[in-house]
Amino acid sequence: MDDVRGDLAEAMVPLAAALIGAVHDEGAEQVARVLSVVAPENLPALCVVLAAMVDPDMSPGDLLAWVTFGEDSINRAVSYSEQIAGRYGVDLSKIPADPRRWETALVRTCHAAAVHYRDVGWVLSGEREYQRRRMARKRGTQNANEVSGK
Repeated sequence: MDDVRGDLAEAMVPLAAALIGAVHDEGAEQVARVLSVVAPENLPALCVVLAAMVDPDMSPGDLLAWVTFGEDSINRAVSYSEQIAGRYGVDLSKIPADPRRWETALVRTCHAAAVHYRDVGWVLSGEREYQRRRMARKRGTQNANEVSGK
């Protein structure tokens, strides 16, 4: 289990670095793009990696001295994923954490949205689930054909 967590944390390092760059240099839209590629179940790992990158000897005031918090910048970062959800009629608050529990209609919506929005976390999770289900159906068909001798 610790190896799995370690591998996940290691996989989050490039995303954490990209998020840091987006926050410091690129703005809310790029922040939203970076965050949208992170599957919801991996957000805690990303937070842990980001926290590990912070100097614990510095005060929060010193760490954030360069930032001017604006309501608009925070709202724009969050809203990219929500905008995409709105385009497809998806209520993000009602999506279960585990894509295996997602309704077929949502999974198909993600498959359609993935053509343009693979950088959005919930779309990517849904596309992966779509492909998982597709392969399961294919295996089921192959097994049925083997049993019937076709």
